[in-house]
Amino acid sequence: MTAHKRRRVIAGNWKMYKNQAETRAFVTALKPMVADTTDCDIVVAPPFIDIPAAVQETARRGTYVAVHATGEPGTLYAAEAGVASIEHAFQLSDETMRLMKQKGIFAVPTFAISEYFAEHPVTPEQGPREHQLLEIHAREFRKQLAAGVPIAAGSDVGPFPHGTQAREFALMVKYGMKPVDVLQADLLNGAKLLGWPKEIGALKPRYFADVVAVPGNPLEDIGVLSHVTFVMKGGVVYRRP
Repeated sequence: MTAHKRRRVIAGNWKMYKNQAETRAFVTALKPMVADTTDCDIVVAPPFIDIPAAVQETARRGTYVAVHATGEPGTLYAAEAGVASIEHAFQLSDETMRLMKQKGIFAVPTFAISEYFAEHPVTPEQGPREHQLLEIHAREFRKQLAAGVPIAAGSDVGPFPHGTQAREFALMVKYGMKPVDVLQADLLNGAKLLGWPKEIGALKPRYFADVVAVPGNPLEDIGVLSHVTFVMKGGVVYRRP
């Protein structure tokens, strides 16, 4: 396939939604803002929201909820509600990990942003704390792997430069994943999480013709993913060696 459908990110107002009725009204209010809610548009919900109601309403409209949460009990609330993924997931209880494995909820560790904040603290005093948080996150990540929590790759790029997200792969290997599992977390699980499992993430007929090449074998050295030499997007070559 040589053309991509448009993706839109719709953000809600940052206010508290006190009950299911208000939550459903918030989701319903997004309807006029998108042309087709079955096109897996991503909704950025407010931090105070009835999560089960949001999950039910978005599912009814053919999309899903992903949450940014770092620890308990918020991560447990999200897992109980049946969200699609938990971004950051610094700390997950045994029960949360059990539910995520059972329901196929992805943890997206976003190590790259944690490392960036540790190496670029706002104040000198903040640096040691950020490094400590990163160490805790790495330890908890190994627990998540042992518990069989599904993992998808994502960097939370923004504060650090776009185009450097491949650092996430190296950190996922550093903190416990095998290179082949990291590639699967990026390509296969990423496609599932986005709702495009039969359109991206693999080189197959009728999939989008998006291809990159690197000067080496990422199964032996995951770091080569930071040195892309060939880029094809939608069947059009944008970079050659």
